[in-house]
Amino acid sequence: WVRDTCHAAFRCQNLLAPDEARESLSYISEHGFNNGVDCAAMPAIAAWDHYITTGDIQLLYEMLPGIIKYAEEADARYDEEMQLVHATMCLAQDAFEEPENGGYCLGTEIAFALMYQDVARICEVTGCYPERIKFWESRSKEMLASIKEKYWNEEKECLYDVLEPDKKDDKVRPNQIYAVSLPYTMMSKEREKRVVEKVKDELYAGCGLRSLAPEDPDYHGVYSGCLAKRDAAYHQGTAWGFLLGGFFTAYIKVYGHSAQTMERVKEMLLPGQKHLTKGCVGTIAEIFDGN
Repeated sequence: WVRDTCHAAFRCQNLLAPDEARESLSYISEHGFNNGVDCAAMPAIAAWDHYITTGDIQLLYEMLPGIIKYAEEADARYDEEMQLVHATMCLAQDAFEEPENGGYCLGTEIAFALMYQDVARICEVTGCYPERIKFWESRSKEMLASIKEKYWNEEKECLYDVLEPDKKDDKVRPNQIYAVSLPYTMMSKEREKRVVEKVKDELYAGCGLRSLAPEDPDYHGVYSGCLAKRDAAYHQGTAWGFLLGGFFTAYIKVYGHSAQTMERVKEMLLPGQKHLTKGCVGTIAEIFDGN
């Protein structure tokens, strides 16, 4: 699966197991299974991250045809008026469409903005497609400006999760943490801090971030029961461990690397550390009850 392979690469594998990541990335760029609308953004992000981690420019050349193919696939859905890429699911989902999150999902838009930026960088470093570099760069700048303009929710002091032509979804979800944690700035420092505090206060659940705030009427705090009950909770309150990486990155970004900040981060990491000593020792579960 393309998106899963790429997520594994740029979240940890490029740094911890670069050779294995390289082999997987090279394969999926040509033979991978496309398992989500945000999938098209992932090869460029993962390839660029591998390059800045390892300096392996040869992988960029190997992956470039696939990267361009996926980028053009995404660009075919670019909405010139909204200056966003239309999507039928949010960043958290895969393999199936979800009409309730159709339109312009925040997490997905952030991923595509980063994709355009990284495609431009890859073309510049490799010397390939020089005539397209400014085009990819302008797309990224347009999207970042559009996200900054359209997604801020002043009432809740955080970011909307989904935009549609006739409404804005103000459910508090963790996708917004990527607007702070990723390596570009699309908001003022004050707004970045508000987002981080909102996520900490309403979504941080010890071993992960809740997929929906507990105060929401659609919140399901326990993942159990029959398939229908589990599906109802999966992205409606269940906490996901992998989201902590982006959360802590964002937290340190807005509060700095002071001893006091690092001590607070260590305290928030304690539940996860304790979890590593239980059950399947040395590993972390994919999901946790939001409660």
